[in-house]
Amino acid sequence: LGRNALRVPLPPSREGGGGALRGAEAAQMPDPGTICVVASFALFEMAVGVIISFLVRQSDEQRLGQEREDEAKLSDAIKQLDERCYGDERCSAADECSICLGRYEADDKVRRLKCGHEYHS
Repeated sequence: LGRNALRVPLPPSREGGGGALRGAEAAQMPDPGTICVVASFALFEMAVGVIISFLVRQSDEQRLGQEREDEAKLSDAIKQLDERCYGDERCSAADECSICLGRYEADDKVRRLKCGHEYHS
C-alpha cells in the first residue's frame, strides 16, 4: 500500500467556492487500486468466515450423528440384558443396586450385567 492509502480525503476547499479538488487535496485521495485491494480483502475475510462456519457446523452434525448411533447401540445392548423382578429366585441375594446403592423394593425391575452385578432398570 502506498503512503496515501490510508489517508482520509479532506472536504473541498471553501476558498474560491470550487468543488473540484486541486493540488494537495487530490494527492490525499486514495487511489482506486487501493480501494479495490481493501474491498477485496474484506470480501476474502467474509468468505473465509462463511467457509469456517460451514465446516464447524458440518463437523458438529457428524459428531451428533455418531452420538445418536452410539446411543442406539447402547440402548439395544441394555435391552438384551435379562430383566426380572426383585425377589425372583433368579436374582442375586444383594439387597441394593450396584449403581445407585439404593435398596431394592418388592417388584422392582432389575437387570443383570454380564459381570453378575444387578441394578434398577
